[in-house]
Amino acid sequence: MIGAVGYASHVSSLSFWTGFLSHSIHFLMVSLWSGIILHVGWFSKGEKNWSAFLQWFTPLAIGCLTLVIGSGVILMFKIIEPKEYFMVWAIPYGQMLLLKHISLIPVLAFALINGILVKKISSSPSFNPKSWIQMESIVLLFVFAFTGVLGTLSPPDKINSMVIPKWVERILGQDIGVPLQPEINLSFEGIILFIISLTFIAMMDLSQ
Repeated sequence: MIGAVGYASHVSSLSFWTGFLSHSIHFLMVSLWSGIILHVGWFSKGEKNWSAFLQWFTPLAIGCLTLVIGSGVILMFKIIEPKEYFMVWAIPYGQMLLLKHISLIPVLAFALINGILVKKISSSPSFNPKSWIQMESIVLLFVFAFTGVLGTLSPPDKINSMVIPKWVERILGQDIGVPLQPEINLSFEGIILFIISLTFIAMMDLSQ
């Protein structure tokens, strides 16, 4: 099934071996990592052996995440040029890709927290990290949802001739022409939101 998904991917139609291998590795690593999280988080029984589990699962999760990011970057840049990444945000494919990337931030935060849990359990054997693993599985479901929608959308072909959805222009209050030249600028609101995000991550760590 993993091979079939890789074979039928967008990228394999553009570059067969690169797309087939990258997408198959991507899907395999996600299946291993998320499958273990879903089973352990929701179907495990008892409160023993958490230390032993996290000691082998944490390196596995790091390895899977590294391969997922590496293969994901290859897949993304086979479909869109690096210089066009910000430009595709104006079309549905780019917007869903952006949402997927944003949803990966809390996943990375939970991966960091799970690494800290190993030390927590070592000092407090009675500590039960099951709720944290369940939360990580819920966040992963959002990533899967965005990925599922992304797979139904047509990837950008000719970036200079793409049609901008009207609702995007209404939100921005102006007409948008192509090619786009978006810029990331620091703003007071953006800095505040970034600080709030870091504060919540720190509070999650302190609450353990």
